[in-house]
Parts: sequence; C-alpha cells; structure tokens
Amino acid sequence: MQPISVTRKLLLGLTAIALCVGLTANSARADVVGTLIPPNQEAALVGEAASNLANEILLGTDLINVALGNPLISANLANAVYRNSAGTLDFLYQLTNNANSVPISSIAVNNFSGVVTRAGYLTGALPANASAVFVAPTGGALPPTIVQRGPAGSALLFDGFTVPAGSTTNVFFVSTNFTNFNQLGQALAAATTQANGGAVFTQKFQPTAAIPEPSTFAMVGLMSIAGLGCAWKRRWATA
Repeated sequence: MQPISVTRKLLLGLTAIALCVGLTANSARADVVGTLIPPNQEAALVGEAASNLANEILLGTDLINVALGNPLISANLANAVYRNSAGTLDFLYQLTNNANSVPISSIAVNNFSGVVTRAGYLTGALPANASAVFVAPTGGALPPTIVQRGPAGSALLFDGFTVPAGSTTNVFFVSTNFTNFNQLGQALAAATTQANGGAVFTQKFQPTAAIPEPSTFAMVGLMSIAGLGCAWKRRWATA
C-alpha cells in the first residue's frame, strides 16, 4: 500500500470541509442568540424567528403581574425563563398595555450586573412550548427597536417603540451566560411623557450566581429600580 501524500490542495480541501461542518452544526442551533450588549452601550435590536425557542426548556412562567405605583399605567409584563442548548438561561418578556392605560415607551429590566447579555425580539408564530405564556402581538408587529445597558451593567432598557393602550408587544428577550435564577427581579415601565411617570413590575425572573438572603436581594432590587427611575429616558451611552 502506497503512503498517502497530503498535498497543499488536499489540506485546503479538508480544511474547507471542516469549516462547512462547523458552520452546519452552528446553524442547526435552535435557541435565541441576540445582539451582545456590553455595559454602557446601546444597540439596535434584531428580530429572530420564534421557532428558535423550539429546543429550549421552559423553566418557569410569570403570567399575571400588574404594574404598581402609578394609577395612570395599567399593564402586564408576562415573563418566562428558559434553559437553552448551551445550558445557560434566556429571560423573555412581553408587555400588554391595558385599554385604560396611558401609552408606554420603554421597559427596563434589572439585576444583570456581571452577566454577559445578548438581546433581541421574536418574530413570526410562537413556538408550541410558549403558547401558554405569550400571545401574538396586537395589530401586527410591535417590537422594541433599541436596547441600552447602564454603566454598571445592571439594567437593560428596551426602547424605540410606543405601546398604545390595548396593545401587546412582540416577545423580547435577554440571553445570558448564567445558569441559576430566582424570581426577585423588577422592571420599570415608562410612559411616553415624563409627566405620566412610570410603574414597577415585581417578581420577575433574574439571573443569580448565588442565593443570598431575600432581604439582600430586595435591597439591591429597590436600589436598582430607583436608579432606573432617576435615569428615566436618559441615554446611558452619553453618561
């Protein structure tokens, strides 16, 4: 048997095949990915097919949690947490603004400090494993188009849309590198005009590296949401 001579052309061919296999394996991944958002950065959001959630494992849902603290805002922020194919967590949200509410222009979610975050929104039909959690947007697509992350990295502000009374947004998400979570997070809905203020959602899913005392988490959450209120509609990138 003659020895096989590995020529330069053969080596290039084998390399091309390996690259094609790698690309194929990557394209087969079926979970949300999103755009990387470092601290003190702003980015345009990109839509992803909702079918990307098909292989993710639903870990928890929070369907009914009415906004608190502002009688002008009557809304609900549905929330779910999934484990993706990489073993890390994705946090999904969908805002429904009730018929008796003022328009809402942004949603800020907190407690992502020290977390690698990617963000985006879902398009198209909802996957089967989310049918009991989220609904189709009201009146067509209504996604946030911009996300901003604060200098400390804790809060992410989904912005660039107006949610009228009686409307439901696209599902939007934060994909993380964390594997543990709890339901002690908070979110802030801001009205389209500063005079109408904002309202807080509680008991939202959030990533956590450990399990501190509940009182500690409550204090961190309140401080974070207070910071969001002070920075309402401010461009963090200019801070």
